[in-house]
Amino acid sequence: MAYEINIHVDKKGKLVTEEVPFTISVFKESKRVKLNFTIDAEIDSEYHYLKFTHQKTNYLYRVHNNSFEIPKAVTAWEGRWEFSFICCDEPANSSNVITANYIYASEPIIANIARGNLGNNSTTEEQNLLRELVEGTFDEFEIPNTASFISRYFLSSCPQAFTLIVPSSVITIKDRILYESGCTKIIFEEGSQLKTLEDYALYRIANLGDITFPRSIDSWGKYNLGFCGSGIVRFESVSNLKTLGSHAFWSIPNLTKLYLPDRLQTLAGLTAVIKNCPQLNEVWIPNTITAAIPASAIQDCPLLNKITLQSNFNASANFSNVPNLTRESIVLMFNALKDLSGAGAKVLTLGAGNLAKCTQEELDIALNKNWSLA
Repeated sequence: MAYEINIHVDKKGKLVTEEVPFTISVFKESKRVKLNFTIDAEIDSEYHYLKFTHQKTNYLYRVHNNSFEIPKAVTAWEGRWEFSFICCDEPANSSNVITANYIYASEPIIANIARGNLGNNSTTEEQNLLRELVEGTFDEFEIPNTASFISRYFLSSCPQAFTLIVPSSVITIKDRILYESGCTKIIFEEGSQLKTLEDYALYRIANLGDITFPRSIDSWGKYNLGFCGSGIVRFESVSNLKTLGSHAFWSIPNLTKLYLPDRLQTLAGLTAVIKNCPQLNEVWIPNTITAAIPASAIQDCPLLNKITLQSNFNASANFSNVPNLTRESIVLMFNALKDLSGAGAKVLTLGAGNLAKCTQEELDIALNKNWSLA
């Protein structure tokens, strides 16, 4: 049984369908996706073709009897495709290239492809879900608990405000789900098994609100939450996420508070971990950090005035790129440092400007614990 999409080829260069952009299933693979065309009577041509384009890849296919089943050569490549309907008075040559003049060429139409298909109609439930996706009638979308991953560009460009509910069965979120959509909230079901957020998994979701990530995550890709609207970001306690590296939290314009995973060991990369968050004013860092935090870890966050270290913090750290720490915040940091008396000294680097805000008595809180200040 094929999932069928009906398209009218308009004489003005439009492909008209109620299902634009075509929307994706994240469930089981559909067997076939069939496009049925009705062609305006004024378009007089014997040879009809579909041209599919994805990034730099192009495929050209002949359309017979006004219908076409999308081949695996197309559905094997996930992401955003465009296709056009072309009419000409001669067939393509042996290299499958049209050399004759076009009689008609439509404007491209968008087709999102994920998990090898454009849609799924194997069950009534999935038919209804697909219909909601296509028509944009939902204000809350719950992914079925049979899904183990969420495909690229899932629900991208859906303009209305809605909540996405991610079931505990999902293990991986691929890149750019919800891209440029109106999603305002993501809820991860209790007992989440989510392990991996790939690079750009959550990207350009401008209206996304505060978010709490499940403890099960152990792999965090680059640019997650980039250009998203989230104000407060948290992780569930007893988190499995041990490392945050380059580009972990970049360009999150509305981020105000960032509470890092409570079992994090490394906050370092070849470039900044936290960067260009213009509204960020507080970062919480756990005492499980074992690797030294370099100066490059936090950059270009002009309103950041409070770094909270968990009690018994025990790693050298350089926050010299955070010049606007308040005196109160600095003193709290000194109090949180582990007493290293009788052990090797470690270094807390805050920069001369920050240290100048403190009295000698306050500086001594750290110095008396065998910490060096710079």
